[in-house]
Amino acid sequence: MPSSIAINAVSLLAADRAILRDVTLHIAPRESVALIGRSGAGKTTLLRLLNGLATPTAGTVTIDGTPITGDLAVRRRRIGTMLQAPALFPHRTVFENVATVPRLLGWEEARIQTAARELLAQLELPFERFAQRFPRSLSGGEQQRVGIARAMIAEPPLLLCDEPFSAVDP
Repeated sequence: MPSSIAINAVSLLAADRAILRDVTLHIAPRESVALIGRSGAGKTTLLRLLNGLATPTAGTVTIDGTPITGDLAVRRRRIGTMLQAPALFPHRTVFENVATVPRLLGWEEARIQTAARELLAQLELPFERFAQRFPRSLSGGEQQRVGIARAMIAEPPLLLCDEPFSAVDP
């Protein structure tokens, strides 16, 4: 089930500097929103607030009517995050990177294998060729696609994207 987001009068100060000032944004379930602005305008900071990686100085942030507090690790398993740099676990194979969230969610291994095969195939990373490779052996575009697969495999109700396609091959 898709999530709704409510950001109400949110401000964030850091070192006496306003990073966000009185931001209000409401996003309905299944709605897609793109934030456009110059570098340093606070787009990534807003995503960090949604993921619980930053706390507003003022205002409220809620997902499905629930404030972003409590057990953030559990909440983040229901939020897919695609970043400009995929931040793959270097000591894990492609398959292990993609399987991270489904394993945390308690999926059966057969379900993880099936979902990973299908998603990696859609991203032109055939399982047989890529599953056992480590991130260091992949091109930047391949690493980016693995990051996309990791964010999407559990079909999260909320998907946060921070320039996720900047390094993807044509």
